[in-house]
Amino acid sequence: MMHVPLAILLTWPRVATANECLSKYTKTDVCAYAKKMQTEMAPALPMLISSNISVRSIIAIGPRIVFNATWAQTDAEVDAKLLAAGVSRPVYVQKIDEMTKNYVCRAEELSAFVRLGGEIQYTYTTVDNFPVANPLVALCP
Repeated sequence: MMHVPLAILLTWPRVATANECLSKYTKTDVCAYAKKMQTEMAPALPMLISSNISVRSIIAIGPRIVFNATWAQTDAEVDAKLLAAGVSRPVYVQKIDEMTKNYVCRAEELSAFVRLGGEIQYTYTTVDNFPVANPLVALCP
């Protein structure tokens, strides 16, 4: 059974309409492309994307692809590192948002999807299931 984080459920969009699924520029069905990416990537999960972050699941929701990623740290460990570095959680979340956008917009397949009108969202949680950040990338330069 797939675990869907509460953060996704709270931001779950309504059912996509045909207009939301068609790229403004190419008339590509972005929703079908999202579903195809989900189908192709899901068998490879979980997937380590950095030394301490693992993508656990992928969900296609209309024109949005949501990656559920887990950090190999507890919430207390994250707080301790932030305290030691003198960084507030809002500043940390902003940095995560920026790093996620940079990653998505540099990854060829993900940035192409966003440029067609799709969206990429990551829901980052700690290993003890506390939310860290939920960056959404809807535009790439």
